[in-house]
This record gives sequence, structure tokens and C-alpha cells, in this order.
Amino acid sequence: GARGVSGAPRRAARAGAGRRDLGAEPFGEFVEKDYLEVSVRLMETSRDPRHRSVLLLHKTSDNFMEFLDEGGLQASPPGQDFEYMLVEIGGDTAVNIAQLMQVGAGAYQHGRPLALDLLWKVLERGKDLSSKDWELVRTAIVDLRDNIFIGRMFFGRSKGEVLWDVDCRPSDGIWMALRSRKPVFVHRKVWDAAKASVKGGG
Repeated sequence: GARGVSGAPRRAARAGAGRRDLGAEPFGEFVEKDYLEVSVRLMETSRDPRHRSVLLLHKTSDNFMEFLDEGGLQASPPGQDFEYMLVEIGGDTAVNIAQLMQVGAGAYQHGRPLALDLLWKVLERGKDLSSKDWELVRTAIVDLRDNIFIGRMFFGRSKGEVLWDVDCRPSDGIWMALRSRKPVFVHRKVWDAAKASVKGGG
């Protein structure tokens, strides 16, 4: 059967900060039908994750293990394409994500706190002091500009009501979602612009 990638493999877009105003404008309503829910895999990392790591995002409806062989991604089953999106990350965020994905949210521990560990503690303490029932509801990649992914974290009540949201680097938002066991979404227009695929045999 046929095997290959649809076109040349796309270079992973960055989940870092570009111009300071890239995601600064107010965000409108989150419309779930405009987004795809994705799962996150750590696909590539250097000896020091701070230098360069790559996340692979795929639709949660796809069974990722069906598309792997010992050498990595393999040909999809006949008539079925496996679509994915690559996000390049680095710095302390990459270290946090690598540690978290290695042990899982339930067993995650850290030594001296990195920036995201500190953010987590501040949010948890703020929640305790406010005596309010709020938490991270979701993280979403909402746009792609100048080859930079734009992320958004949505906070609200446990039943899913959003009270406020904030611009973020997708890598930070993904860590928060994994740590909180909350979903990650990608806007369909971003997915269509950045996705690659492994073609099915046949």
C-alpha cells in the first residue's frame, strides 16, 4: 500500500512569544463547533529539553497507536488518513511538559519550582483565598500568525461556565491543561493551515 506524508512535512510552528501584540486583542466567544479537541504527545526532545522539543497534536477521536511502528509514524490503514500538527517548544516549559508527561498529573512533583510550577501554586492559593469555585476549563490554540501559534486559557466554574480568559503561549496553556486534566482544542482554521498527514494505504 501507499505510504508517505501529504506533501513535505511541515516545520513545527513555534509556541513562543513573537511580537508583544500578537494575541493582545480581546477574544470573542468560544464556539466549540469551530474547534477540534486534540490529544498531546511529546514526539521529539533533545538531551536538554530546553533547547528544542516537539509536541504532536492529533484529534482525540483518532487512535494514535494504530499509526505507530518502531520507526515512528507509519502508513495509515487503507482509506484513512492520520492528521497531526507539530508545535515546537523550548525553555523551562519544555522541561515541565516532559516531566509531566513522563509521570502523569497524579504523580507529578518538582524540585525547585520553575515558572509554571509557581503559576500553578499562585492560582491554587488564589482559589483558596477567594473561596470561589473556579478552575481552568480548557486551553485552546486560537490563531496562527507569523508562524507563531496563539493560545488562550479559559477559566470558570467546574460545570464549564467561563468567567474569564487570558492570552498565553500554547505550550504554557497545554501544560496547565495536562496538569489540570482539562481538554485542549485547536481552531479548525489553525488546524487546516498547520496540519500534516500520513496517507492511508490502498
